[in-house]
Amino acid sequence: MRIFKSNYDEEYFNTFSERFSMENYFNKHKLRLIHSIKKSGSLLEIGCGRGLLLKKLKRDYLVKGIDISRSAIKSASKFIEKNRLKVMNIEESQINGRYDVILAFDVLEHLKNPKRAIIKIRNSLKKEGVLILSVPNNYGFFGKIITSYFNFIDRTHTSTYEREKWISLLKENGFKIEEYNQSTFGISKRKFMKHLSFNLIVLCRK
Repeated sequence: MRIFKSNYDEEYFNTFSERFSMENYFNKHKLRLIHSIKKSGSLLEIGCGRGLLLKKLKRDYLVKGIDISRSAIKSASKFIEKNRLKVMNIEESQINGRYDVILAFDVLEHLKNPKRAIIKIRNSLKKEGVLILSVPNNYGFFGKIITSYFNFIDRTHTSTYEREKWISLLKENGFKIEEYNQSTFGISKRKFMKHLSFNLIVLCRK
């Protein structure tokens, strides 16, 4: 496993969490959150990686996935039909179709212009559609240390804004939002958990 990551090759997705079977643990909590908001419908995952989350979601949703990495999409095609997957750079291309749910877990911090992507996503949601996203928490002592560490090892991070800036950016572009905090304890809405969270998860309602 390469320590420093600077491009989205096959080795990029050989992550610490995947190696130590933590990805399934985190996905379990994400699944619970997604199902609590929308139990069915059309769903797009931006940055679907190897398709591990989509593999679980396809039981209840009509799923599609996009990712900037060709090797990731190749891996995802083991679980998802190829015509439902696409190699795509969200900053350069338009999103095809309209969806009840759009997911963007650990995506926006990689973009040079997250605002442009947020606008594209909102325009691709159906009426009463929801966007669920996660970004580095970057709040308080713990959050800032964790964010700095991952910025150091993952050189593709270009927009690790502070928590308040993400919230303002989403509100300014027409979303009603609910904040969640992701940590090794799971996903919580409790405000004090933002001091222990490595990721900010935001539920955005159109």
